[in-house]
Amino acid sequence: MILGSKIGSRFRDASLETCTVNAANKAAVEHARKIVSEEIGGLIITGPVGTGKTHIIIATLNDIEAAHIPVIREMDDGIECMSPCRRYVYWKANDLANAVRSSVADMTDPVGDANRADVLFIDDLGTEYEKVGSDFIWVALQSIFDYRWENEKPIMVTTNLDAPGLAKRYGDRVLSRWRGSCKMLSLRGDDRRDGGS
Repeated sequence: MILGSKIGSRFRDASLETCTVNAANKAAVEHARKIVSEEIGGLIITGPVGTGKTHIIIATLNDIEAAHIPVIREMDDGIECMSPCRRYVYWKANDLANAVRSSVADMTDPVGDANRADVLFIDDLGTEYEKVGSDFIWVALQSIFDYRWENEKPIMVTTNLDAPGLAKRYGDRVLSRWRGSCKMLSLRGDDRRDGGS
């Protein structure tokens, strides 16, 4: 089950198997596969716009969900479920900020959903401040980051911010914890949307 932001038609069928791998994204794709196989507990992908970060994060989410779909079969004495249902939460950062803000009025719990997720995916971290910044959102994000780190729960994040930018925006503590619990990679390259490589 995937909660959070809606995945658009461009990425609905994205998979790491069909991802175009090149020198710029090879390490990120390899480590994303390790998230799917649960070999590593987190992946932070930084880099400029158009380098394929969103494609990789959603392909990873799709592959994880496909790998953990419960297998249900009919038995002589009833129905048997072969694997447990898992919960994944995918948020575009600005959607998460909007959900946190509106949760006060609509009684939803996006922070709790993010904390309870088997794997949390946050795409474009940093964009939430460009449009609607507030301390309220910053505190909610800190709560999510702290909970997931303290409970060793996997997280995958994409951002245009580099390490100093992440430290400035979210604090040295968050960056230190991610460095200790996640693989941090930086994608380089031209904006693929402009016809670059």
